Amino acid sequence: MPATSLDRVRTAMKFSLWAWAAYWPAMGLMLLLGGMRDPVSLVVVLLSTGAFAMLALGGALQASSSRTIKEFLLERPFYLIAGLVLFVALGALIPAAANVGLALFSLTYLAGLVLLGVRIVAHVQATGLGVFRAKADQVCLMLLIMVPCAALVFIDSLGGSGVGNPAATVAAVNWLNLSYPALLLLASRPLREPLQLARFGRKGSVKVVKAEGTPHLTE
Repeated sequence: MPATSLDRVRTAMKFSLWAWAAYWPAMGLMLLLGGMRDPVSLVVVLLSTGAFAMLALGGALQASSSRTIKEFLLERPFYLIAGLVLFVALGALIPAAANVGLALFSLTYLAGLVLLGVRIVAHVQATGLGVFRAKADQVCLMLLIMVPCAALVFIDSLGGSGVGNPAATVAAVNWLNLSYPALLLLASRPLREPLQLARFGRKGSVKVVKAEGTPHLTE
């Protein structure tokens, strides 16, 4: 059971990263296409898009934890990309569609965090070791910070006074949400699959293998 519950946690982690990308980089690109030209926003969108690309290249999003079709659809949610393309197309024709997309994808991001929290709790219960011995304490602490931040962003996307008053608070919430991939990778290190960034730029070693007296070169 612990191995299965750990796979479910890893699947939820990947879904939360895809959901984050569907709201932050992807919706940012959508706003850029809609005419947003603020230099700071442009830099933030490009950096967050680059961060997601690095995650993909490093293997953080590879579909290797799902065991059922349902889990695979969480681990590799290409329907989010399809939804993004749809809202980009609609946004070009109906400006209000962009606001609907922002609300929908911010809700998806929040749901991804909640799902991860539920599965972390289930994993800890399955191990019977407690939060600290199951090495889930850092993820739990991160979620206690991130879930309220994501909830405030969702409320704000509906036109509510989500974050409230000071500009510093708004900035802190936004930067915490933008930093989610890095925070997740740091907090979940004992639980997640290892990244594979070290493989880039590394040449395969050559060794000699003898079979029936004939040497063969293998990578």
